Amino acid sequence: MKYCLDFDSKSWARGSALVFIFFSNLKKRNSREDVFDFEEEGDSDDDNFYDLVTEQVTHYLTDISDVRPPNSVLGQINENLIKSRIKTLTEFSPALSVVEHASPLLWIRFAFTALQESINVSDCFLKNYAQWRLRRSIECPGETIGRLNEAITSPEIANASDIEGYRIFGYPLDSFFFSLEGDADLNCKSEWGLLRPQKQVNDRFSRRSIEDVIGRAAYKRISECLSEAAKNRTIDGLSNRKIKGRFLSSMPRILLARALLRQYENQLDCRASTIVRALPDFVACPNHRSRHG
Repeated sequence: MKYCLDFDSKSWARGSALVFIFFSNLKKRNSREDVFDFEEEGDSDDDNFYDLVTEQVTHYLTDISDVRPPNSVLGQINENLIKSRIKTLTEFSPALSVVEHASPLLWIRFAFTALQESINVSDCFLKNYAQWRLRRSIECPGETIGRLNEAITSPEIANASDIEGYRIFGYPLDSFFFSLEGDADLNCKSEWGLLRPQKQVNDRFSRRSIEDVIGRAAYKRISECLSEAAKNRTIDGLSNRKIKGRFLSSMPRILLARALLRQYENQLDCRASTIVRALPDFVACPNHRSRHG
């Protein structure tokens, strides 16, 4: 059997997480065995083996000083390893004594923090982590880690970046797991989760793209008719004076569009709604932002 937890689940219980990260390669022993070993890829012929390991892990988290007779399935060597490792982990992270559940993201971070302190993690955990990490990079490229239940904090805003039209908040996965950026201990009150890059809307690009949306020919005819009307002052409310490169108009866009259609019906050959869409590129109507600084 292989002991593995779901990296995409909302949380991992403390005992299960510690067994998966640090003990999922333990080998079932019998009373005649006297040599310590690990089971390849976490296999065991006893479905209850890891339940026993989890029970022992939970027990020593509660009372590391307790002396228990060795379990006939685990064996003395495995018992000693579990007790020693739990003692080291609780000294390394006091949060283990209070946390009961935490996000897999925080457990992964905890695992690699422990590894940096020369506390070994299981091959089974590393192999499954690598598969999950590869899958996430393929399915959700550019994914980051950030806070879900509160406003993004200043350090995360400072780390925000723009990449190919996307706004990236939070921390890249590898940075969060390995460099220990951000306040994210196991008992952190913040809820951390995976964030997808936000597609940015570029207003200037959108305005320029109107030419492609309505057609270049129609866009050019609207510009020419509008310039002629402003120059000759043939439409009341349309001035030849400009502000920030646009003709001033005291008329709302829909009224100006209808006036243009009446005067240049043959040249324009389009609907009023098409003209309304193009007008912000050429005219500063009453509510246009260029009239307000």
